[in-house]
Amino acid sequence: MTRIKARRGLRSGTDKVRLNGLLRAITMAGTTPNVWIATYDGRDMIRADAIVIIRMDGDRVTAQLHDEARVSVSLVDGTNGPHPPADFHRRLVKIIAELAEASGGQLVQAVCDDHTWHWSVEAI
Repeated sequence: MTRIKARRGLRSGTDKVRLNGLLRAITMAGTTPNVWIATYDGRDMIRADAIVIIRMDGDRVTAQLHDEARVSVSLVDGTNGPHPPADFHRRLVKIIAELAEASGGQLVQAVCDDHTWHWSVEAI
């Protein structure tokens, strides 16, 4: 069983999380650049630090937001065209982690070109 214990760092602006006896520091929102993710239709954008779960849901990539209602939004809808790769949600997590080190705001959006899915990143 995994045990998680968290406490807020007083001066560092980080949370300290103890996971199975190992202490890890997690950067809090506001201390990293803004990373935003566009929904599948491009109408809405979600702040990456508001997401708690990203999952492949059939031919869709969905994100569950950090709120009491546990709202889920579709980031990719591959039901009416080419199907996204099975690891497409993992690719998004990798991009978000890489962008955390970048400067300035970034927008990530799923794009399907010639029946091939990829994540597009642009500065905002």
